[in-house]
Amino acid sequence: MRRVGLFLPVILLLTVAGCGQRQSQSTDKTTTVKFAAVDTHAKTGKQASKDNSLGDTDTARVTKRLDVLARYAEDQIPGVKFPTFSPFSARAGINAVAQGDASDYTVYFSTSSQDVTPRAAPLTLHKQTPTSKAAADNSYAKLGYQALSGGQAGAKLTGGVTAVVKNDAKATAVIWHQGRYSITVQSFKHDAAAAKALAQKAEAIIAQNPLPKTETHGAIVLNVETKAGHANTVGWRETSGYYTISGHDAMAVLRLAIGVS
Repeated sequence: MRRVGLFLPVILLLTVAGCGQRQSQSTDKTTTVKFAAVDTHAKTGKQASKDNSLGDTDTARVTKRLDVLARYAEDQIPGVKFPTFSPFSARAGINAVAQGDASDYTVYFSTSSQDVTPRAAPLTLHKQTPTSKAAADNSYAKLGYQALSGGQAGAKLTGGVTAVVKNDAKATAVIWHQGRYSITVQSFKHDAAAAKALAQKAEAIIAQNPLPKTETHGAIVLNVETKAGHANTVGWRETSGYYTISGHDAMAVLRLAIGVS
């Protein structure tokens, strides 16, 4: 097994004019939370038709570019994970840089108007393969899995989910489980209403979209307030590799996790 931290000089860069996202069909009776490039509810007639066709064009172009990049990345780093749609907002564009080898690599993502350097990229996907049991235990602990004990039950989310609310000196958190994942939505300002609102949004998305399969417990941690650094995370394990998606924006992190699932 190659040493953790050994990086090969692999640099991949892609700039795309649009943002590709999975299309979902919705009706007037249903509020969609799937990732649609265009919201046609707010427009009718020719304007809605025009915007929708532009969204389809953007989606097709970005999907094609991402497929090309994914194939090239796979040639350089076997098994590298890449999303099938952009984690950013519609038409924001996407830059991507990958560095590393098959056992330890990082993919950095940004919009076309942002810096994609490792220091500045707003979104990353990192794989680490521990080389000892102690290192594996440490990687698992860093996932941030939360048990549903020691809290106050009663936060009703969508789909009949009941979450636990925890309060400590650090934050107010809304926590629930989805399969093997724990999902924690927290407010450092102890704004319980804002934490519950973000939890409702996240739960509705997770209920309609698959998360990466994990062989142990996985964890999602989302924050109401914007903090410096990559405070929002999704972590899981596949075979002996531990994966962590991190970023500035909670929804972008969640979209990237769904995009690579």
